[in-house]
Amino acid sequence: MVETSLYAVSAERWWLSAAIGLLWVLASLYWMGVFRRARDVTQGVVIAHASQTGTAEHLARVMKGQMDAASINSALVPLAELDKSALAHAGKLVLIASTTGEGEAPDGVRHLKKTLLREALSLPHLKVFILALGDRSYDAFCAYGHRLAEWAKASGADVSLITVDHQASEDLARWDALMSANGLAPLSEAHSEGLIPWVIEARDEVASGDQSPIAVSRPGPLFRVSLAPEGRAMPPYAVGDLLEWYADTGERREFSIASAPSDRALQLIVRRVELPEGGMGAASWALTADNAPLRINARIRSYPIFHESAGHGPLLAVAAGSGWGGVRSHI
Repeated sequence: MVETSLYAVSAERWWLSAAIGLLWVLASLYWMGVFRRARDVTQGVVIAHASQTGTAEHLARVMKGQMDAASINSALVPLAELDKSALAHAGKLVLIASTTGEGEAPDGVRHLKKTLLREALSLPHLKVFILALGDRSYDAFCAYGHRLAEWAKASGADVSLITVDHQASEDLARWDALMSANGLAPLSEAHSEGLIPWVIEARDEVASGDQSPIAVSRPGPLFRVSLAPEGRAMPPYAVGDLLEWYADTGERREFSIASAPSDRALQLIVRRVELPEGGMGAASWALTADNAPLRINARIRSYPIFHESAGHGPLLAVAAGSGWGGVRSHI
């Protein structure tokens, strides 16, 4: 019995060691592949993204598709995985980066402050184009994009920076002009792909809002908004995906889809933003106001990092905003 037990323990250790070794080999192959993709773009374009909610990554993938369509040699990598060798081999670097919170870097790249961004690099050969995404209502508007620009300038690179407020069309037009002037593919031509009309079937107030006096703005009541695509079947989507609302002016807002793909209607949970003298935020008015048209333009955008996880264990949901829209479809 003792010999059998010892054999079982030894076998378990052997299998554990083998599993760890296999994981190490797979991880090594993955990292080598990531860096090789970037290094192979000698004098080409490296497109790197730093995303908090998926918007920067989505735009980077659109940029990559546009580069491919224009037969421009390019590689796509997360900024967190960008290394010195890739920078040394590239001719142009496109950085698409979001700012989160009060001027912070996205979670996945905060370690770069202690690694790549602190290194004294020499990049006089490199042209760097930064598309910085942010919200102008914050004092530190696009702060992370500005920090990337400072780092690139300190490394001797030729740097161009475009700041974008909520993907405003005029800001993206400036970016497209910059891309065209430097022989690169524009972004906006493909950015509205999948945009279709939606009909608002119901707007139901489900919770009251803040009643304190309005200084600049205040959170108003919470609405459940039910939508259906006009004259067509429901587009496919996955739990965790987003609906991107487009105004006629080009302004955009993203909302977590609060329904399941099997539901008849697509649902959003929308907090009305109330402004002085009875005004509302643009998206709040379009989606929640009684006097707003019952038709909007929007598209579904895949948000892979928030898709359902594999497995059957308990779900721990930590939510922001209303605390409901982002997690209802998962529940």
